[in-house]
Amino acid sequence: MTISAHERFRDALTALTGDAAILPAVSAAGARCDWWTSDRTWRRTYGRFTPDASAFVEMVFASDIPSPELCRVEVFQRRPDHQGCPRDVCVVESAIAWARVTRFPFDPDLPGLAHIAPGATVVRYHPGRRCTLRIDRVPRTVFAKVYATDHGARVYRELVGLRRAAAHGELPMAIAEPLGWEPNTRTLFQSALAGRPATEGLRGVRAEDLARRIGTAAASLTRATVQPTQVIDGAARIARSRRHADELTRRMPRLAPTVTSIVKRLAELHARCEARELRPIHGAPHPDQWLDAGTEIGLIDFDRFSRGDPEMDAGVVVGDLDALGDSAVPTARLAAAFLDGYRAAGVALREPLVEAYRAHQQLAKALRAAQAIRPDGDRKAETLATLAEQMLSAAVMV
Repeated sequence: MTISAHERFRDALTALTGDAAILPAVSAAGARCDWWTSDRTWRRTYGRFTPDASAFVEMVFASDIPSPELCRVEVFQRRPDHQGCPRDVCVVESAIAWARVTRFPFDPDLPGLAHIAPGATVVRYHPGRRCTLRIDRVPRTVFAKVYATDHGARVYRELVGLRRAAAHGELPMAIAEPLGWEPNTRTLFQSALAGRPATEGLRGVRAEDLARRIGTAAASLTRATVQPTQVIDGAARIARSRRHADELTRRMPRLAPTVTSIVKRLAELHARCEARELRPIHGAPHPDQWLDAGTEIGLIDFDRFSRGDPEMDAGVVVGDLDALGDSAVPTARLAAAFLDGYRAAGVALREPLVEAYRAHQQLAKALRAAQAIRPDGDRKAETLATLAEQMLSAAVMV
C-alpha cells in the first residue's frame, strides 16, 4: 500500500509543529529586504499541510510590536523559482527547507488588500482566499472582508434582507448591519455586533439555556422571507463529502475502506428521508459564529447562507458540540437543549438526517486534522473518521 503523505513528511512536520525551525527564515527575509528587525516576536495564526502542492506547508505569522506586521510563509523541498519576484516576496533557505516569505498585504489573489489593510487590524487571513479586518472608526467599529472573487456581492445583498427581517421581528437574533460592497477591491463592509463567541457560554452553568436559544434562533432562519440564491441540498453535501473522502484517501490510502463506507452510509441515510421543500439556512452555524450578549444573541458570517435542509444547520451545531471540550453541562444535554429549541420554534427535524449531517461534519473535521501541521495529523484524522463510521453504522441500523 502506498505510504501516507504524513509518513513522507513526518520529519519536516515534526520540526514545523513549533515555530523555532522556521522563524529564522522570517527574520532573514526581513533583514535582507529591510522589512523588519530580528528582535520581533512572531506568533502563528494560520497553517496548512498541502503535500500535493509545490509548497508542502503554508503558514501565516503576525507580530504586534513595535508595529503590526504580517507575513505568509510557504515551505518547499526544493528552491522555488524566484526570478521576477515582486519586492514583497523573498526566498531564503531555512534549516528545514526553502521558504518563500511574502510580506502582507501583498497577495496576488486578493489585490484589494493593498487598499483596505493600511490602518486596519487583521482578524483572520486565509492567503489567496479571503481576509477579514477590523477598522476602528468613530463612532463605531467596522469589519471588512476582502474576497478573491465576487462572492461577497451576493452575501451583501442577502445580508440587507436578513437585517431587514431581524428588524421586523422575523429573527430572534442580531444581524450585523451591511454597510456596502466595494466591487473594485471585492470588499464587504459591515458593522460590529456586541457579544462574545457562544463557545464560552456553552461551557458554563447556563449552557443549556444558551443552547436552546441558539436552536430557536437557527430555526427562525428557515421561515425567513429572505430567499438565498445559493442551494446546498443533500446531493450537494454528499458530493462535498465525497471530495473530502477522495482527498483523505490521497493523503492516507489506508483510510480508503473507512471513508468509502462513510460516503455509502451517508447516501443511505439521505435516501431514507423523503425530499422536502428546501428552506433558508445559515450553512455553517458553528458555535463560534454565534455571539452571546446576555439578553441577546447574534449570528455572523453568512457566506454559506443558502436554501437547504434545516437538518444541515442542526447537524453542524450538534457535531461541534461533540468537540466542545470541558463543559459544566454534558454535551448530550446541550445537544438535546439545542434540538428542543429548534423543535419548539415549530420546525420538525428528521433525526436520521440530523445524524447524516452530523457525520458530514465529522468527515470535514477529519480532513482538517489531516491538513494540520502536526506529525500525528494522520492518526487524528483516522480516529475522527472511524468515529464517524461507527456513528453512521448505528444511525443506519435504527
